[in-house]
Amino acid sequence: MPPSSSSLQAARQRLGGKLRDLRLAAGLTGRGFAAAAGCQASKISQIEKGVRPASVGDVRLWCRICGASPQQTQELLTEQAAVARLWIAFRDLDRRTGLNATQKMLSGDMWDRVRLFRTYQTKVVPGLLQTAA
Repeated sequence: MPPSSSSLQAARQRLGGKLRDLRLAAGLTGRGFAAAAGCQASKISQIEKGVRPASVGDVRLWCRICGASPQQTQELLTEQAAVARLWIAFRDLDRRTGLNATQKMLSGDMWDRVRLFRTYQTKVVPGLLQTAA
């Protein structure tokens, strides 16, 4: 079963936090790092917050600019690879198995075990309380 999007987001945030710590240890501001990397400061911020995934090239550039040791570089590249493996695009799943099979795989037998399903809608007035007006 693929990981949930929240676990993917948490993994991205952990990697981004480590990259931020590396940048701060090198004494670089976000804007200063972006200038050295030749990219927008928003990209750096998004990677550090886990909003945008870091590519292998991003991690290598980060380590080069910050002067990371070979061991730190390898650890960060390993973590980046683990984060990249967490994501399975639904488009790829659709090509392999079809959306119906994908939905069954993701939900498991959850719907088979449901005995009572309730829902609450705040914007709808039940039919018995509605008037012609």
